[in-house]
Amino acid sequence: MDEILKKIENIQKGHSTTSSTWDCDTCKDVGWIVEQVDGCDAARPCECTVKKRKQQSIQRSGIGEAFRTRTFTNFVTDGKGDEITHAKSVAMEYVKKFRQIQDEAHNSIAFLGQVGSGKTHLSVAIANNLMSMGFSVRYMEYRKDIDSMKRNKLDDMYYEKYVNRFKKCDVLLIDDLYKGSKRNGEVMETEIAIIFDIINHRYMQKKPIVVSSEFDVDSLIAADEGVGSRIVEMCKGRVVQLSGTDKNHRI
Repeated sequence: MDEILKKIENIQKGHSTTSSTWDCDTCKDVGWIVEQVDGCDAARPCECTVKKRKQQSIQRSGIGEAFRTRTFTNFVTDGKGDEITHAKSVAMEYVKKFRQIQDEAHNSIAFLGQVGSGKTHLSVAIANNLMSMGFSVRYMEYRKDIDSMKRNKLDDMYYEKYVNRFKKCDVLLIDDLYKGSKRNGEVMETEIAIIFDIINHRYMQKKPIVVSSEFDVDSLIAADEGVGSRIVEMCKGRVVQLSGTDKNHRI
């Protein structure tokens, strides 16, 4: 607080800069607003600081520019059946209630099943909304990120840093879980070990996940009961399963 007050004082005296133009006229680019609360000075982040934090969160999320335009508004349900309409409704309700459920055991959501049914779109729309609310979200493109972690598993420092991206964020979005993983009909043990490490950490810490996968609940459990059962429990009440090729908007 003393440092913030000193910086404001220097700026007001004109010692901090010779420029008369500020990026933010409200806080004079300090980033904080000092107010009197119960007779004492109290500092709160300026709106410009809040906006910068949100922008930084978006940039660190790993969500590409194209995905940032995916919203609930441009997710079309007309003519796609009740399952798709229900999926969108559950996704929007999840965002609406997120602040009150974020610390609960069942604070996650999963979209499972049919290829091309909009699972990724809804997952990313949730992520974009949560980031706009100030939460840090990390996007895990399963096939790409799991392969990178497998290649670097022997480099302890790099591997731990990579994995921690997915362990420590407020919300983890896992897109296309187990995509391209099956070999001889089974998910490879190395992948199971990595994803279990991430999921179990978040399970124990009650940290939310948003999951999309072509696997249904039974297939998740069959791939690995430890991972699958944790995901199902974390997403209890919000496991959306989609089926039928008529749900595939790509064909």
